[in-house]
Amino acid sequence: MKNIVFIIFLLVITGNCSWAQKLEFISNGQKVVAHRYERDQAGVVTYFDSLGAVLITEVIPRFNFEGGIDRFIGMNVKYPAQALRANVGGEVLVQFIITTEGKVEELKVISSVHPSLSSEALRVVKLSNGGWIPATHNGQPVPYTYVHPVRFRIMASPSRW
Repeated sequence: MKNIVFIIFLLVITGNCSWAQKLEFISNGQKVVAHRYERDQAGVVTYFDSLGAVLITEVIPRFNFEGGIDRFIGMNVKYPAQALRANVGGEVLVQFIITTEGKVEELKVISSVHPSLSSEALRVVKLSNGGWIPATHNGQPVPYTYVHPVRFRIMASPSRW
């Protein structure tokens, strides 16, 4: 399962793609050899064998909020005063598991520029708990390890003429 999650994570980063080399991974305890994959706009990833037959269909999780998770974070994040005073901005990468029920579990920061930004990133991602449409594997909900950036930028105040 971890192999499939990693593969899907790479697909999210790279987008639509095909390749000439075989991709081997374990799915439901069976070795799978895929020769090509496609990812559509809805996040459905389909793996094909050498003859073009469908091997596996995966759907990555989606956040059920108009505008998606980025808009949700933008509407709910509060810039930490400590980071603001220190003039610190940047990106915090938060890793979490989206359960088969769409809940958020096992949150952790995997990259950060300041402790107060880490705390705020964890807080705002926790708010998304229960709002996810879970990933599916061949039509069945599956847990999914998700990594998402929370970006903090200090906006320059407009200068006065």
